[in-house]
Amino acid sequence: GSSSTPLLKSKMSSLIIEMLEEHVAHKRLGLGELAVLAATVEDLVHSEAMELLTMAYEAHNLSMQEALQNEVQEDLVIRTFMLFYTMPWSQTARANSSNLHEQLKT
Repeated sequence: GSSSTPLLKSKMSSLIIEMLEEHVAHKRLGLGELAVLAATVEDLVHSEAMELLTMAYEAHNLSMQEALQNEVQEDLVIRTFMLFYTMPWSQTARANSSNLHEQLKT
């Protein structure tokens, strides 16, 4: 949708954006261009998910290099990831542990 356009523009290379805009303006969007766009969007989504997951671990002083110890930690990381994903403004709460725990209460 149009609400995702600023996000894509902020993270996509300008070359890809220019290529896409040029082809759309001339109504010439071929399979090759769509493949490049799809691969780029896939990479952006994966990168963003990994960034949010890293932030979720770091918010609780957990290492992604070590297995989580129990279901409580797993639930905490998942809930924190989903909080950051669904409410991006909540990412600022990660610096304040008590504020983050308050937001995660059900």
